[in-house]
Amino acid sequence: MTMAWMVRATASTPGGKQPCVGSAGPFSKRKLGPFLENLYPCVHDLYGAPMQAQGIGSSADERMWTGARCPIGHNHTLSESMWDLRWSDLLPMSLTDDGVIVEMSGYEEITPFIEENFAAMFKANPAAFQFLPRAATTARAIYYNQCADAFTFKHHGRIVGALVCNPSDWSSYYIRFCAFLPHYQGRQLLQRFFPAFFDALRVRGIERIETETSPSNLAVMHIMNRFRFNVTGTILSERWGALIRFTKFLDEKSEEEFLRQYCAGIR
Repeated sequence: MTMAWMVRATASTPGGKQPCVGSAGPFSKRKLGPFLENLYPCVHDLYGAPMQAQGIGSSADERMWTGARCPIGHNHTLSESMWDLRWSDLLPMSLTDDGVIVEMSGYEEITPFIEENFAAMFKANPAAFQFLPRAATTARAIYYNQCADAFTFKHHGRIVGALVCNPSDWSSYYIRFCAFLPHYQGRQLLQRFFPAFFDALRVRGIERIETETSPSNLAVMHIMNRFRFNVTGTILSERWGALIRFTKFLDEKSEEEFLRQYCAGIR
């Protein structure tokens, strides 16, 4: 079974109202200053529309990875600008004795890998995707280039897997996409990377890691349970169907409060 997630995220203010970006309101670009000036395209995408996502563990539309290329370049990703989180300080990292490593990557490198290996990794025909398809756009390419952290797993220089994540707010990190070539799906490469991945986020003050998957993706749910992710919700989407939300709390007080309010019995 493919190692993968079906992921989705949206952002809103309390009461469901979207913040006013680019106006004279309390969240205006003028009032938030140089930081928002640099990140304005990302912030507009985060607050102005649902983040697009790729599904793993069920068939999905490969067109989200194709078409548009990012015309605008930025010096820093969103996680680096917000949290001073430099993945290059941790990576590349060796994962196996036979030379598999994980390193930082980008939209331009991951896109061809997904396009070329979609059918093999997902064991599905992208044309048979049963939910609402979305065409690739320039805005999507800009989002991935500016707001997402992309990781590639390589074996002797060849890409064998990809992981894409992004900040979903100022204290939460979102696992958006993960997939491996069939021959590497049973080698626990993601599980080998997770401890260092979690530690890097924890020391920067990130309080939780979130992700979603299909209820039928038992392989991913097993991994989530093994690494102490809590089930924190369910979602029904016209784009991805039924999803289960998982959260790993990196902050002990946050996890204790969640368990106190919503869980009974053995913890």
